[in-house]
Amino acid sequence: GTLLDLSGNLGEWTLDLYQDQTESFWVGAGPLVDPVCKTAGAQGMLVTTRGGSWGDGGTELEAPRRTPTGPGYTYGDVGLRCARPGI
Repeated sequence: GTLLDLSGNLGEWTLDLYQDQTESFWVGAGPLVDPVCKTAGAQGMLVTTRGGSWGDGGTELEAPRRTPTGPGYTYGDVGLRCARPGI
């Protein structure tokens, strides 16, 4: 039941289109519960990946890190994590 060494495993795809935290989706919204941004930001139709991967270093491994990523981006450092509800 112990999880080890997940930091730097991979950057994870999210459901969000990317908007900087100063853009309309995030500004003035108050507390958000399970937010999903479906509106393209200033950088266009980019999706958000979170966290860092084995290809990154230092502060880029922080889980809150959000990165705009092209929807056709394929490389071994971005993927998804399979999860299940706690038992």
